[in-house]
Amino acid sequence: MATYTISINERTTQGKSLLQLLKDLGAEIISEKEPEYDPEFVKMIHEQRKLPKVKIETKDLWK
Repeated sequence: MATYTISINERTTQGKSLLQLLKDLGAEIISEKEPEYDPEFVKMIHEQRKLPKVKIETKDLWK
């Protein structure tokens, strides 16, 4: 038995077809989803939300 690691886009019709073919052939499918966002990025966004808000008029943007 050999182990292969492949990435399949499950949203496309080709990806869905390939997954179904592998299932029909009796392949064991182990799905590992990667985290969508970097934890450091999420932390930075939450910290920015705590800062005071600044409003700028659109007419003042290009002065």
